[in-house]
Amino acid sequence: MSSEKWSPDYENYDDGPSLIRTSIAMTILATLFVGLRLWARRIRKLKLALDDFLILISLPFLYALLAFDIIAAVHGGVGRHLDVNMSIDDGRLGRSMMYLFIVEFIYGTMITLIKVSILSLYFRTFATAFVKRACYVLGAMALAWWLAVVLIAFFQCRPMAKIWSPLMVDGACIDVNQYFLGNSISNIIIDVLILTLPIITVSKLQMKPLLKISIISIFLLGSFVIITSGIRLQMVVSLSKGGPEADYTFLIAGCWIWTHVEVSTAMICACLPTMRPLAVLIFGNLVTTKTEEKSELVTIRTFGGGSARGVYSKQPNRVNGGAFKRLDGTELGETT
Repeated sequence: MSSEKWSPDYENYDDGPSLIRTSIAMTILATLFVGLRLWARRIRKLKLALDDFLILISLPFLYALLAFDIIAAVHGGVGRHLDVNMSIDDGRLGRSMMYLFIVEFIYGTMITLIKVSILSLYFRTFATAFVKRACYVLGAMALAWWLAVVLIAFFQCRPMAKIWSPLMVDGACIDVNQYFLGNSISNIIIDVLILTLPIITVSKLQMKPLLKISIISIFLLGSFVIITSGIRLQMVVSLSKGGPEADYTFLIAGCWIWTHVEVSTAMICACLPTMRPLAVLIFGNLVTTKTEEKSELVTIRTFGGGSARGVYSKQPNRVNGGAFKRLDGTELGETT
């Protein structure tokens, strides 16, 4: 097809720069929040816990994703119309497919590390058998999701070369658009379950309503990642509706942009419950209350600062089962 058949707007359309700018901005923002998380623990002289290490491990994956975002836009033609790309360099389609194949592993691994980090935080914060069992179940679901993403991505085409050489005659592939749709929907379901767990648990605490609302509000900030996942799902649906003849490099740009936004937002949301300075900035100094327990004054501190005696209900303290008892002698999200 000659360029004479295209309008200037069509021929010059390019979402690649938007992909690069968005990815760089979100990477910087996510890195800043991880730095604030580490700073908050250092000034309180707290050792790094498993959830902190998992977030740190996920950072190199974020940087790798940023690198492939840039490469895909520059060398894969992501963001431009497919027929324009093919007229410039017929290798762009294959390169963009290869970069996407690698990004599937990066995305799946990073999003799973963040989920497990959040569950690890819940596990050491909430001292109930219900929460611990739920963390095991949700953790197993997250790992099963990761395994499915990796295996399906690896075996999506036979021979494997057809992944990055989609025009080759020999071989066959699964409907990759349906694959993206399936992993996006299941990912959102797991996120909703993870978000619901602390909200249900905190709602059972015996404390002043205003304090309870402030704590729940911190966890509700995690809903932002569900929103970004939903927008990404919409992009995937648009891509799948295009069918096998879709304008692939044009349509995939939106999915690529929101993939980076999703993982960056997930990392930011995972850091929020551990940072008292940010909680105070948003909600004010609603971090202390007093209650009487066995003729003793119990101070409740959440999201950092000082030592906590635990949040007690009016029911007898039991080791396992029953209603929520306490935050097992720790601050929310803190380990001394």
